[in-house]
Amino acid sequence: METVEVHTKVCGKTTVHNIEAKPGGFTLLVHSQGIRVDVPSFVEVSCRTTIPCMEAVTQGEWEWMSQGDIFKMCWAEAFDFNHRNGSGKELIGVTPPATIEELLDQDPGVIHVAGMIVQGCEAMFEGKNVFFRNPETLLHPATERYIMGMFRKMLELCGGKGTVTKTETDPEKIEAPKPKRGRKKKEETSEKKEEDPAEKARKNRDHCLEWLSKFPPDRELAGTQNLRFTAVQLISEIHQDTLIGKQIIDLFVSRRDGTT
Repeated sequence: METVEVHTKVCGKTTVHNIEAKPGGFTLLVHSQGIRVDVPSFVEVSCRTTIPCMEAVTQGEWEWMSQGDIFKMCWAEAFDFNHRNGSGKELIGVTPPATIEELLDQDPGVIHVAGMIVQGCEAMFEGKNVFFRNPETLLHPATERYIMGMFRKMLELCGGKGTVTKTETDPEKIEAPKPKRGRKKKEETSEKKEEDPAEKARKNRDHCLEWLSKFPPDRELAGTQNLRFTAVQLISEIHQDTLIGKQIIDLFVSRRDGTT
């Protein structure tokens, strides 16, 4: 079973623990006040990082983030109170604010949630693990009840290995990875060793995810007679290892390598 190295510090003394990584992608650490906990190999997200992050976001960046399917679905998981309890009171709303000024005019807990979505998804797309330190900080109890659902949605949509890249002017163009330059080795004259099929499949999967991440999340890229699939939906299909996910990887590889 995979373990995670966790450091705790009490009265200046640090202890290293190897904590078993629980199935499903989540491990909850519960500790007493006065014990500092750190997970060195993980990306840390807390209210000390989320609020400064959102305060630095421009209007153009906010529109790109908040109008994507991933952000909207995670936001709704945290704030769609009416859907869950029928209260009929939507003080925040299931739709993210239209402008960054409107977001920053909200209470700090709302800004914190937006930052957790942005920083958490970004790290997961890069294939990194995330340590959410005291995620309930600044949140109303009603919101605290639903952030685990938000985290599960984030893992569902962004989990696994991926890459966040800048949007290219022509993302439809597919290029195979370029070989590294260097001196030719004698081994090149000998018979080329065949690549392990599992490793080759992993590389193709990662390259396909990298390509898909260049598109706006709600951009329609594929479909059948009755269904349409956006970039974020295709990413989700690949992470869930569905038939559609496998087919999109095969199609990507064939076009990249010019075999169709």
